[in-house]
Amino acid sequence: MRVPTRVIGMVLRSLPTAVVGVLLTLFCFTTAVSQQVTPELYSGLQYRHIGPPGNRTSAVAGVPGDPMVYYVGAASGGIFKSIDGGLNWEPIFDDQPA
Repeated sequence: MRVPTRVIGMVLRSLPTAVVGVLLTLFCFTTAVSQQVTPELYSGLQYRHIGPPGNRTSAVAGVPGDPMVYYVGAASGGIFKSIDGGLNWEPIFDDQPA
């Protein structure tokens, strides 16, 4: 059963701060322990560049409800859009004056 986020927020706001801290610590600890990955699982992966051409990314935004559309702001300038989950990127502001 999935609990709505607002219900969780209401419950957390009604608890003392110390209790919320303990709950968050326990949640983070159990999440970290349950997500351990052994090197054998990823040893066959090869490094590849993911993202628009250029250097670093300074901002990323997605479209709620559409997991395939992303926007990326490059540190060197330019905004790129992907409609296929990040496989291909197109500049969307190249025609705009600077």
